[in-house]
Amino acid sequence: ASADMLPRRPTPNDWRIQATIGHLIVCDKLAFGDRIEAIVSQNRPPIPAVDVDALASERDDANQPLAALLSQLTELREHYAPIVEQLTLDELYRLGNHEKYGDFRAGDFAYEWAYHDHSHTMQILALLRQAAWPNFSETMQTALNS
Repeated sequence: ASADMLPRRPTPNDWRIQATIGHLIVCDKLAFGDRIEAIVSQNRPPIPAVDVDALASERDDANQPLAALLSQLTELREHYAPIVEQLTLDELYRLGNHEKYGDFRAGDFAYEWAYHDHSHTMQILALLRQAAWPNFSETMQTALNS
């Protein structure tokens, strides 16, 4: 992705690519990875509520270099992927108690992680497509819209 397309926001409510990656970083650690580790290693641990959007905003990821954010995300994924891959069926069913919603299983967070990633990957792809669209021929634009 060229630098000129990275800051784009389709609407004022949408995130830049960097902000989306920053959100994934915060979620990987606090909403998914740390929760799974706590549930698997403790007996029904408390699961605190986390305002991941506020934390991502405090980090000011929208204005950070994309390469640095991708490096952070890669580091987290390299840490958590083996943990999630090795979860046993018993571990997937272990419980943690969320302060607002009640009991969650470790598997709830493991499975939601993939859906969460997919949603934000599609968001990034939409931003990239929007930036690339003016460079497509009219024929390509017609083909892509059919």
